[in-house]
Amino acid sequence: MLHARVQPVTRKFGVTLEHPRSLIYFASRLIIFTLAGASPVLAIAAHAFGFLRMADSAPFIVVPAVLAATVLIIARVPETPGVVRGILGGLLGVAAYDAVRIPFVIAGIWPDFIPQMGAWIYGGEGENLLLGYFWRWLGDGGGMGLVFGLACGLTNWRKRLVLTGVGYGIFIWSGLIGTIALSAYGTTVLFPITPLNFVASLVGHLVYGSVLGWTYARLLRKSER
Repeated sequence: MLHARVQPVTRKFGVTLEHPRSLIYFASRLIIFTLAGASPVLAIAAHAFGFLRMADSAPFIVVPAVLAATVLIIARVPETPGVVRGILGGLLGVAAYDAVRIPFVIAGIWPDFIPQMGAWIYGGEGENLLLGYFWRWLGDGGGMGLVFGLACGLTNWRKRLVLTGVGYGIFIWSGLIGTIALSAYGTTVLFPITPLNFVASLVGHLVYGSVLGWTYARLLRKSER
């Protein structure tokens, strides 16, 4: 009975028990997509903890993983539809998040570390606004959306996607707060945790997650029609 339930799902992603090599290809694609989606955010955390500078992780881990994932998407591997839906949802989600965040930045209430992060990428000093926001939007927003879309596609998850996205946003937010609270340089390279920053960052991630889930659900319904 279990074999009968699992078999249609595995075949959807090109995995068959008759061809063990297909499992290797499937696992390789999952590793590449997961690394491409999660590494931009993890690179920031590693930088804050002092484990690995972004000037090292960006060219040697993040960029190769993203390029490999791009090749897989262009090749239209079985995971491509879910991944693309996730990326688009993540981009819209981070746009909505910044619509909430930037007014606080302009008012001087919420420190903006994104331009400074742009300089970390190439090991420079000062700020790089364009590179920082490119990383935030495509790397962080699109990347975490990729992971969401990959997970939903693999599990064929279709229920309460907005609520699922909200939970995912809280998960990402908890990682951010944990990084700031526990890392050696979190409060200096990211932002200090104040009551306002704590609540505002949570609201921003709730917005991101809800828009991500809503977009994924809408694109899924459109593809099915």
